[in-house]
Amino acid sequence: MLACTYAQAQTIVSDSLLKQADREITTLMQKGNIPGLSLVIVQAGQEPLIKTYGEASPELGLPVTDSTIFEL
Repeated sequence: MLACTYAQAQTIVSDSLLKQADREITTLMQKGNIPGLSLVIVQAGQEPLIKTYGEASPELGLPVTDSTIFEL
């Protein structure tokens, strides 16, 4: 299951660009067998755009949230 959520105070990028990015990221996640990820876009003077995709724990069905910690 791929789910996407995002929190944003002000618009950093257009809705159409976000939709395109969602499609691309979802496709890449499926191709790369990536269960979940977070995307953060930062622009000076604006709140960061935080988007989350997929699951933090596929075994438990837990979604990625804006506070999920990833190992690198």
